[in-house]
Amino acid sequence: MFPRARTEELLIREVEAEVLVYDQRNHGVHCLNPTAALIWRHCNGTRTVAQLAELASGEAGFPEAAEEREAFVWHALQGLASADLMDAAPRPPEGDLGLSRRELGRSLAAGAVGVLLPAVLSITAPTAAEAASCLESGKSCTSHAQCCNQLCDGSTCV
Repeated sequence: MFPRARTEELLIREVEAEVLVYDQRNHGVHCLNPTAALIWRHCNGTRTVAQLAELASGEAGFPEAAEEREAFVWHALQGLASADLMDAAPRPPEGDLGLSRRELGRSLAAGAVGVLLPAVLSITAPTAAEAASCLESGKSCTSHAQCCNQLCDGSTCV
């Protein structure tokens, strides 16, 4: 299977080295660190995990061992899929990422200086209606919609 990033109903902004993605479908906001963003950008449905690992290693300086490079990609794909940013995300062989998160961290400490473990940080953003606040009784208003109790006498919530 070839990993393919989701492209529909997403607003994407690059901020310095990171990528911010607003998911219009579920109102999620995702911050992809440089390593996760690099892998996500290259998931076009035509590359295998091994090809993504090779491509990313040239750009991000992944570890030299092929198994470790692929483990970085699997880790990124897992985070991207959990954030619903993939249309097609293969499952790791036998449900295994090859290396644990701890082993990936050790790999970084042992020599892949300057490489970040792929990370996707997510929050849920409220819709405009959910984020709207209302005015308490006695506060100045111009319409019923502004008041918590939906009554505005023309100048004050009652």
